[in-house]
This record gives sequence, structure tokens and C-alpha cells, in this order.
Amino acid sequence: MLKHWLSALFGARSEQSGAESLDAAFPPEVLVIPHDDHHGRFVGKLPNGEGVFITTPFTCGSKPQDSREFLALYRFSSAGDLLEARIESLGSRADLVGARNAAALPGNVAADNPTVQSRIEVWLRQLPGLVLGDIVAKPFRVHQHGLDFGLIPDSQEDCEADEAFDPVYVTLLPGNYMAFMAPWDGSYDT
Repeated sequence: MLKHWLSALFGARSEQSGAESLDAAFPPEVLVIPHDDHHGRFVGKLPNGEGVFITTPFTCGSKPQDSREFLALYRFSSAGDLLEARIESLGSRADLVGARNAAALPGNVAADNPTVQSRIEVWLRQLPGLVLGDIVAKPFRVHQHGLDFGLIPDSQEDCEADEAFDPVYVTLLPGNYMAFMAPWDGSYDT
């Protein structure tokens, strides 16, 4: 019923950025990760058609030294299958930007950090021929550094015991800084 309602509301989308069929089904078989000036700055395709997404996941702790920052490179087949998840720990937020700044800054602080930017540049040099642009990816989950990373669909486990399960998002975790939604065309909440 929900699938029918979402399909009627959003309609089906045909080929976009290599996606065979983008529609409102949940979880989606494939979704678009857009190249943009915000969280999708390092999204593109290699000459062989593989998709690449370099991003900066994070966790939030009650104290800046408990918050952790990461750098992730995800590589996908042209059909959106995960081929590689290279995830480096950058340490605590306090280590990265100093305790005073870490206490004041919400959200993702690694993205504009000069140390992180130089590491991203190293990774970009290892990807000759990368052309920035939208890519497709299938939801995935990998466990590294004691955490789940990936494009993870909403699940009943995310709800409180008394909450109704209403799946809406496939969320980039950890950090919940890109929450993709139907019709899976690259639209996301931050």
C-alpha cells in the first residue's frame, strides 16, 4: 500500500545519472549521489564507469574529545554495487580542530579542515581521470572502527518501542549528514 501511495505521489523516474529506474520503492535498489557544493563535492566517475564518493563521516559525543571524525572513500561499480570502502580515522574532533573550536562547532567539522583537505588531495591523485558528477549507489553497510558506515535504510530498530515504523530515508552514516529520500534522484536532507 505504501509503495503504491509513494509511487502515485512521486511518480516513477526513468534513467538519470546511470540509474536504470528510480522510483519511490523502499528501500531503493539504487539511488543517486549528487555532485554538489555541499556534501557531494567529491562525487564523480572514473574512466571505467566506476563511481567514487569521498566524504567525512563523524560521530558526536557528549564531550568534544568523545566525538570522532573520519575520512571515507567509497567506490562503486557502474551499477552501484560497493567495490571498496576505505575509511580512515582522523581522531577526535578535539584532536582535529582543538578543544575550544570542537565544543562550539556542530555537525561535520572535518570537511573543511586543511589537514583533511590535503589527505583528500592525495586520494584524488590516486584516481586519475575522475570526472566530477552524479553517480549511482546501492544501499550498503560496512563495519569498521567499531561503527557501521554506509548508505543505510531506515529500519524498525531505529524506532522507539511505541513508535510506528515509517521508512523514509536512506542515510549516510555515521553522522546522519545526508538523508536521501524518494524518488532517489539525489535529493537529500542534512
